[in-house]
Amino acid sequence: MGFEIVQPGGHTLELGLNTLYPDSLSVFRRDRQVEYVKVGGGTELRTNGSRGLEILAVGKFAPDERAVLQDIIEDFSSDVSTVTADNRSYGAMILLEGTLSEKSGEVGGVYRLRFGGYEI
Repeated sequence: MGFEIVQPGGHTLELGLNTLYPDSLSVFRRDRQVEYVKVGGGTELRTNGSRGLEILAVGKFAPDERAVLQDIIEDFSSDVSTVTADNRSYGAMILLEGTLSEKSGEVGGVYRLRFGGYEI
């Protein structure tokens, strides 16, 4: 049985059987860019190899959801899993960063998940 955190919003992030609904979701390519100086003046910006894709998801969690999020982070950090963001599969990715932060006096907290991989 899967686990869903927070009510559906604008974004979805599927990690195996678990579905998260982050407040913000960014997918970007980590390319290395090199600036070349042209003969006769001017510059040209070229991509010199790709370092893959990165997905960054940030959202809120309730106090009773903390343990499940912690399990997702611990399970993912020891394995490579398929990541689907906003109904598009990005294939196998690794978890580069998984943090849960809570401020004293507030109910719940904020999670930040960062994944890395290569688009197939």
